[in-house]
Amino acid sequence: MDSFEASLIDTTLNGNTGMSIPFGWIRGDTGNGSSAMDLVKGDFNMALEMSVTPSTGADVKGKSIVQNDGSGSIGPSLLAAALRDSAGSCFGTRIKWAAGTLADASKDYDLRAGFASNGAPATWCSGNVCVYLHSQASGTFAGNWTCTTTDGSGTTEQDCGVAPVSGTWQKLKVCSIAGPGFRCSVDSTNCPDITTHVSGWTSTDLVGPSVMFEAIHSTENKKVYIDYVKVHQVTSR
Repeated sequence: MDSFEASLIDTTLNGNTGMSIPFGWIRGDTGNGSSAMDLVKGDFNMALEMSVTPSTGADVKGKSIVQNDGSGSIGPSLLAAALRDSAGSCFGTRIKWAAGTLADASKDYDLRAGFASNGAPATWCSGNVCVYLHSQASGTFAGNWTCTTTDGSGTTEQDCGVAPVSGTWQKLKVCSIAGPGFRCSVDSTNCPDITTHVSGWTSTDLVGPSVMFEAIHSTENKKVYIDYVKVHQVTSR
């Protein structure tokens, strides 16, 4: 059982049916093709369905969700360095792969969940400040979840050794640790800790909890379900 006491953000999905602002957040839409967000029945409550289909084999189609800054704009609003330096601060979500091929790089995808510096897929880490769990059918750790951090000096990516599983809910967490650094986990599996490419975050850099999903270079429809998004920030005040 997960416990996120005094959660800073708790967005269990019971949002409006129009999904123009899903569960109090805002959505991003990029690329050529069709996409949709809808509410579907989860195990305990309504879950968010994200569906993407590129128009052609040369296209990329993406959807993303990020907190609403109150003005209808994509607005990260958490201090990145404060999250990093407060050991025990966590992002958490529960995601299920619902449709589409997983292990074929010719029908690639890009799925990210964690703290982003922007919500739209094309600029998800636009400020070189992000930490997230990442899965893609292509690349060095093809098919597996990885724990990834980025600052202005580069990127670190660690293989978690666990892949998304079709039709199965997976609990994903990104938590700050002493170092400073981060520890990601998929269900009960901890990914290797990361303490590099986080020191470049400044006191004014902002991030926001986000989930991003793209279908890449295939006209196949792909879908994921998102059960909840939670953030717990440890503070001394």
